[in-house]
Amino acid sequence: MARIVRFTVRGQVSANVEDPSSNGFTRASPQALPSGPIKQARVRNRVTNLIGNLELVAMMEFWGNPDSGETPDTAEIGSFSNATGALAPTSWVDVSTTADDNQVAFLGWDTRNSSGTSVSTAEVQTDWEIELYEGHRVVELAWRQFIAGSTSQIFYPITDWLPADDAEMVRAVLELASPVADFEVQMGYQITNNKASPGSATAFGSAFTTAGMNFPAGYVAPSVDGKLYIRFGYFVRVTSAGTGLGGVWSKVEMVRN
Repeated sequence: MARIVRFTVRGQVSANVEDPSSNGFTRASPQALPSGPIKQARVRNRVTNLIGNLELVAMMEFWGNPDSGETPDTAEIGSFSNATGALAPTSWVDVSTTADDNQVAFLGWDTRNSSGTSVSTAEVQTDWEIELYEGHRVVELAWRQFIAGSTSQIFYPITDWLPADDAEMVRAVLELASPVADFEVQMGYQITNNKASPGSATAFGSAFTTAGMNFPAGYVAPSVDGKLYIRFGYFVRVTSAGTGLGGVWSKVEMVRN
């Protein structure tokens, strides 16, 4: 069964004479939504007190890291319109690919001045419907300090065993602190039907050697192979002979369609 969440946002928007093609994103609320569970969205706008030639469209703004200064991804929900009053709902727009590649989403509008002859404004209320993946679970792997003395990857399981059915797709945020001497870390998982005798571990995502927060490029589908249980941990190694160490923290998101 689909999971639907609903939000109503209100604001005043404008478009400048200097930029008739697009005025850019107007954020409706400073509150961010986790983007990982989002599949698709649709809206219904109510536009009043329109002055000038303003056109607007509801928009979602996606950030991998809102504090990085990067250029966000955006998705228009519907089409630009200068109609007023209570408008018909838009069709559903699939934003799952963009949402998967980012961490948070903001709701708002894009505007433009269709003629470019004057500044135009309007007041708008937008009712949002956002469909989420049926199952969404977040598992935090607490800070651990590792010492690595081999150039071969060694897996260290961290989480408890979890239902594998919850992990149709997974992704992870990973932070590496104070790596020393070519220390490398990568996320991994194990699957099994028998917790006392798990199979070999599988790596996912990228391997990291540089200190900092590392965000996923999107979800990956684990090879669950009909197994009952899954657990997550880290592969660690040094990339050249010697002994390395580093502190690691991560957060794994699991979703089920």
